[in-house]
Amino acid sequence: MNAEIERVCPKRDYCFYTTQGNDPLPAAAGDKVLEIVVRNGLVAHSHVMGQILHGRLNARKTTDV
Repeated sequence: MNAEIERVCPKRDYCFYTTQGNDPLPAAAGDKVLEIVVRNGLVAHSHVMGQILHGRLNARKTTDV
């Protein structure tokens, strides 16, 4: 996976430079965030919530509120 990221990121101009490069603390923090996102199904939940919001906003267009 790292080789794929290393190959794709420069092509998409996803380069990020910082004085904290290769620092294990922000890497561990990011890893924990991704773990929580996956564990709690937050991507799927955000999709459902987006559909609800979209539906309610569309409903406001057709009703007098």
